[in-house]
Amino acid sequence: IIVLPDTSEMLAQIKVHESLVNRVKPGMKATVKIDAAQGKTFEGKVDSIGIMAQQGGGWMGDNVREYEVKIALDLPPGSPALKPSMRCEAQIITESVADALSVPLTAIFNEGPRTVVYAVRGAKYEKVPVKEGRRSDLMAELTSGVRAGENVLLREPPPALVLSDA
Repeated sequence: IIVLPDTSEMLAQIKVHESLVNRVKPGMKATVKIDAAQGKTFEGKVDSIGIMAQQGGGWMGDNVREYEVKIALDLPPGSPALKPSMRCEAQIITESVADALSVPLTAIFNEGPRTVVYAVRGAKYEKVPVKEGRRSDLMAELTSGVRAGENVLLREPPPALVLSDA
């Protein structure tokens, strides 16, 4: 007897680090990119979250613990044929913000207890204290300190170009 997989319904099986798994809930929207399918991205929803963490290993080390999360893919008609065990990369949208002032994480610098950005002031830069709100893996919301449309640096400038230490 042989078992033939049913490829009309596909699940993406991913691993989520233990520090992030509490943010993931069944039914959350996700996008899954599959390189073997010409890099196409598919929409889906979180189907299930593993109960027990799996211990990592290999290059990530033995102390990494991850949870298995399954994402049910919404495959539109005419989608490329997917096969079991194809590698994928997934993004699960745990929260979205409609209207927020945000900057890339590389624009934020910590100086002890305070957080600053370097705002462009002509040919020089001003160190401006800011307050952070929510964060993603790439961006941070700023709740005070700078205004919309104000340019900030993505790296720390040489000390000679800093106007003042606010």
